[in-house]
Amino acid sequence: MATAKKEELKVLPGFSQGVRPSAAVRTVKMARPICPNSKITMELDDRGKPVPVKKPGEPNCQFEGGEWWIKCEERGHDPYFITRKWYTTEDILETDSQGRLVKTGEQLFPHTDRRLNVAQVAAAININNGKGPQDAIRLKGFKLLKEMGYAEVCQYRNCQKPVADEGISRKYGRFCSREHLSMIGAVTEEMTLPIVETHLSGFDTTKAKKKRDRMMNEVLLGA
Repeated sequence: MATAKKEELKVLPGFSQGVRPSAAVRTVKMARPICPNSKITMELDDRGKPVPVKKPGEPNCQFEGGEWWIKCEERGHDPYFITRKWYTTEDILETDSQGRLVKTGEQLFPHTDRRLNVAQVAAAININNGKGPQDAIRLKGFKLLKEMGYAEVCQYRNCQKPVADEGISRKYGRFCSREHLSMIGAVTEEMTLPIVETHLSGFDTTKAKKKRDRMMNEVLLGA
């Protein structure tokens, strides 16, 4: 009997922006519903100038309250994705009588890009008692990435890199690296890591770094 082929999960654009050891917070990246009619749609007029366009008869589902995201999907508004539209200018080239390509004008070409609306929800015990993701699903219509066909990403704050094998921890979460795992583990265990001053302070940081590395390794061993 043939087994069904497991669907391959899509990968989100990976980035790590604004990641700081002093702000180690575990966050779950989730798909957030946003009614596209809540945003201003821009189109180009006859002169190529961007102008706001509001199409009649298209309600902003978010004003309806309650579980508005359900009706929004039923209407086909695609609330979990955002479609960006932009234009590029290209030259119009024609061949003259001598066989040379000559620019005779310019034309605008539209481009579109459809991406998942991703938000990070704190899953730390000191923030909403660690129930942020559950409340986001129940009260705001958020969905887990795997429900949308995407692979999970690092659960460190402001990091969206793919989860690494060595960064998976049942105890502390799923991360892209051992460093992110150990930082969240240290916060969860309420460990006070030594502050490593920069070389500009004039202090010798060798001992502080060694102690910090030793404590982070202890976290990894217990993960």
